[in-house]
Amino acid sequence: MIAGDAVEPPALAPNDLAYDIDGVRCQPCRMVRIEVPSAGDMQMVLTWQTPPRLTLFAGGMRVTSDSGSAEGFLTIPTPRDLIVYVGADSARDHTKFKLATTRPGS
Repeated sequence: MIAGDAVEPPALAPNDLAYDIDGVRCQPCRMVRIEVPSAGDMQMVLTWQTPPRLTLFAGGMRVTSDSGSAEGFLTIPTPRDLIVYVGADSARDHTKFKLATTRPGS
């Protein structure tokens, strides 16, 4: 995805991959790559149907919520690809989610 877009990846599933992010285990977890073509502040908004509680990991930031939405801001110093992770505390069912971003500098 490109910063400024929204994406609805395949639903998180109980058998999705596990990642260790800054000492925190994310499982089940989904990785999303975001092309960030400009420097500046970028907002990320994650939305889903509850339960479960989801966590958004991005650039050293971790935002957890069980309310069906989570929001975070990052300052992007230079254009780059940003790897973002979305994970559930537990997933017995498939969890659909949407990740929307703003384009830095706009």
